[in-house]
Amino acid sequence: MDPFDVEILNLLRDSKPREFQQILSKVKLSHNTLRLHLSSLTDQNLISKGKRPAKGRGRPRITYSIPLSTGKSLHMIPTVYRCGVVELQ
Repeated sequence: MDPFDVEILNLLRDSKPREFQQILSKVKLSHNTLRLHLSSLTDQNLISKGKRPAKGRGRPRITYSIPLSTGKSLHMIPTVYRCGVVELQ
């Protein structure tokens, strides 16, 4: 698992659904790179993709979160901080 995937999983560790823009502002990846990582994590069933109703007219907002079943096994994923420090849970 690459460090960017770990960083995304650490951000979603609390299982609260987050919208794409919220994740993008925290991980500082390009828009397309983040989409690739989120798609990969979804395909591996490490995160789930949901929909939040639009405020007013428009498309529903896509959210990402860690399912509870996956959350229990997240203790095996190290916490990686931007400064390079790795912390095992």
